[in-house]
Amino acid sequence: MMSEEENDEEEDDDEEAFTLESNEPSAADEAALHVSRACELLGTIHREAHQYSESIAQYQAALLIRQQQKERNDEQQERKNQKKNQKDNEHNVNVSNAATDENEETRMEQEGNQEEEPESHVYGTPECAALHNSLGFVYQAANQDVEAIGACQQALSLMDDIRNRHGNPNMLATDREKSHYCCANSHRKLQQWKEAATHFEQAFQLQQQTCPEQTALLEDTKRALETAQANMANEAKTS
Repeated sequence: MMSEEENDEEEDDDEEAFTLESNEPSAADEAALHVSRACELLGTIHREAHQYSESIAQYQAALLIRQQQKERNDEQQERKNQKKNQKDNEHNVNVSNAATDENEETRMEQEGNQEEEPESHVYGTPECAALHNSLGFVYQAANQDVEAIGACQQALSLMDDIRNRHGNPNMLATDREKSHYCCANSHRKLQQWKEAATHFEQAFQLQQQTCPEQTALLEDTKRALETAQANMANEAKTS
């Protein structure tokens, strides 16, 4: 027979072993961490996609401004041409009036040249410079978190769609080059995000193996992620 002291020691050992086992994270705990991390990453992607869509809107606004400026310059040139033709057809204008018209034409030409030349800037216009800085912020944020989740394929498709929309024949060649450069950078960042898709897949597999009764909850989480991804894509496409 075991003495009372030996029984107490055995109970202490069992209790210590139970405590050690209970302190070790279970597969279900690990799965929950993966789900939590996946949701966190999805939020980061959503915010950065929103920032990118805002940058695209800024870029489109800059293009519109430049197009309007070009139309104004064309109209002014047309008026100048009409004035010149009219002056050529007026044979009875005296020398003094001709000189006055020539001075007026020179003055208009100088004003036209000033209006046609945009502010000198390494990125073409202040609007394009602002876009570059905004996109740079998005790239920097993506570099700080190269892990990813969820919407990789949707986001890559979105980038292709944006690139196609920006590659229209109405764009100046330099604008098109800048647009493709910006989209190419975003494309690479989104490819990096694909690496984090394993977070959710690992969570799903662990949950199925260890806690089948909670699989439905995880499927709800997956559907919520997919809904958020779809909303993100729609939000950027409508910008």
